[in-house]
Amino acid sequence: MTSMHKSIMVTAVGFLVLVWSSPMTSAQSQITVSCEQANAIDSAANCNSPSTSGCCCWCPDPTGAHAWGHVMDLGTVVGDVDVSFQIRPGAGDASCVTTGYMYDSLDGVTWRLFWQQSDLHGWTTYSDTVHIPDTFRYIRANTDGCSVDLCTATVNASQPPTVVILQAFDTIYISDPISHSRSFPVSAEASPTGGSFKWEIIHHGEGQVQFASATTEGSLASSVEIQPIRTSVSYEDVEIKVTYTVGSQSDDDSIRIAVVEPRSLSVEWSTWPPYPYDPSDPHRWPPDPTDPSDPYRYGYQLFYFFQVRDHILGRPIQHIMNWDEKRHIVARESTPKWHDLRDDYGWSRLVSGGGPTDEDGIIRDWLASSKLPEYSCVTIEQNISVEGWPVGTRHQKYYDVWAESVEVSPK
Repeated sequence: MTSMHKSIMVTAVGFLVLVWSSPMTSAQSQITVSCEQANAIDSAANCNSPSTSGCCCWCPDPTGAHAWGHVMDLGTVVGDVDVSFQIRPGAGDASCVTTGYMYDSLDGVTWRLFWQQSDLHGWTTYSDTVHIPDTFRYIRANTDGCSVDLCTATVNASQPPTVVILQAFDTIYISDPISHSRSFPVSAEASPTGGSFKWEIIHHGEGQVQFASATTEGSLASSVEIQPIRTSVSYEDVEIKVTYTVGSQSDDDSIRIAVVEPRSLSVEWSTWPPYPYDPSDPHRWPPDPTDPSDPYRYGYQLFYFFQVRDHILGRPIQHIMNWDEKRHIVARESTPKWHDLRDDYGWSRLVSGGGPTDEDGIIRDWLASSKLPEYSCVTIEQNISVEGWPVGTRHQKYYDVWAESVEVSPK
């Protein structure tokens, strides 16, 4: 037997048939059909000996796929449901033995086999429950040796289709120049499976985004790419909408976003490890100050964490973005040695930095130094840009035993 079945029960003609099915929720409705039904594909007129009953007796398969059979129409499209069914071969002789088949179809043309069992005996009713994950409307019962004397199907129809856009962000960023801007994926999750998606961009401003070249308006896929093309003047002035349709039923969801440009930085927090060196501190500098040959054994380090903020109201931009900085010395007090500005590993406080922010739009600024001459101070200016936009100028001040990062003039 081939099926994804939950139960099976065999009964002789004239006995009560019990069919187990999953409990229905309040959002479900039950649909039952049988071979007594007349529909656009099958009716009693299809039988060799028409009668008042659509089930009796020698009725050829209206699709021609098997010798005998009936097609039942649920009257609506369902999906991801359990189907409880019965099939009874009959040839006027209980000794008839055949193989039984059950199929489902969305359009009545293309059929999928979801149950098959051999050695079915005439005048015996076979019952089973199978879960069908795909969408469908029609169910077909077939045999090849005996006729199909009875067939029924019951489905607990799922609640109407639902769709939810999965993105949590409420802003996307634009780069300078605009041609360097990345696209942002937007995806949706829907049930039951087998439906179609339609995406729309609704502007409440001046056309801030468009679908990327890889996708088009009305894409049937569950995800699309949107490309920023213009800066927003207010939050939520772009609406991304998706409509999910299964058969004649549909559901929709939308998100409101804004296209922002990086405009400023704010200090979120900083770390200052215990002094002197503490091996247990997770932020400690790797060189070992217990080693007399290590010039950094009396050094220090400090981390500043800067949040990238937008141009509208200065809200955090919570994406991974590229940042760059340009450095130069702007002041010296008690001129330090070059060795104090450049370490043995090739790193220099004068080397411009850059790289990606973390996923929350945070830039980490690392201030580390070997011990400078007593009472000395070096001020290094940082001109920082994020995604091509200047976000401000900061000063790193290195003293003999500590350091600080000071905001000077945000854009």
